[in-house]
Formats: sequence, structure tokens, C-alpha cells
Amino acid sequence: MRGTVLSFSIQTNQGFISGDDGKRYNFLGSDWNWSDTPAQGVRVDFDVDGDRAISIYEDPSATVATQTSQSRTTGTLALLLGGLGVHSFYLKA
Repeated sequence: MRGTVLSFSIQTNQGFISGDDGKRYNFLGSDWNWSDTPAQGVRVDFDVDGDRAISIYEDPSATVATQTSQSRTTGTLALLLGGLGVHSFYLKA
């Protein structure tokens, strides 16, 4: 199942995911299999156990889209402002 993180609380170590099936699933930090902290809007791939999301991973198709977008932006900056090195600053941010 795929979905989007709605929220995550570090204090309670719990969060919610909106599944692509239109349902909401709660999850625990221990179900998160990714080095970054869960953040609102992150696309994920997960298994379902009742109303709970388990085995949560980054959605690989979302990563490719983000990388493509970043590459286009960097290329545009390099073409327009390459002499100033603006694209290098963008990549370091």
C-alpha cells in the first residue's frame, strides 16, 4: 500500500498516514524503516495490519520524481546563472 504521512509526534512516537485507498492508518516510530524522521507530506510504501501501518519504507517512485525535479532545477540554474555558481549553492542547501 502507498500513502502520505499526515503527521508524526516525536513525544508520543506515533503518527498517521493517509493511504491511497482513502483510509487513515496510525503507526509507531518502531515501524518506520528509514533514516529520516517521519515528516508531513512524505510519500511512503507500507503494509497494513488492521488500522495500523507497519513496515513503512520510502516510496521509491516518489524519490525518483524528487530527484528528477531537483535535476531540472539545477540544470536551469546552471544555464541561467552558471557564471555566478548559483546552482552549486542550490545543491548544497
